[in-house]
Amino acid sequence: MEWTSPWEPVEDLEIRGRLERQLRRELPPHHVLAHLDVTAIARLAGADDVIFALADGRVAQVHLTWSESPPASNRPAVQLCGSLAAWREADAQ
Repeated sequence: MEWTSPWEPVEDLEIRGRLERQLRRELPPHHVLAHLDVTAIARLAGADDVIFALADGRVAQVHLTWSESPPASNRPAVQLCGSLAAWREADAQ
């Protein structure tokens, strides 16, 4: 997969694991991503946005807060797309 600037692929397994653990730490039990298998595949350079691939083929763009515990509201903010191609089309607009 080729990513265009400002998106960067998450290829380093240590970084990938850190992003996935942080997402799990931030998710309240009722969040749309709670209890789903996710894999960090890209991140926005210089920002806290990460693209996670879901096991069912969807992708989620998540703005991580880097908090130590789940927030009281429905955070972190997430944009779900039915596929990576659909996300790319939405991101290009």
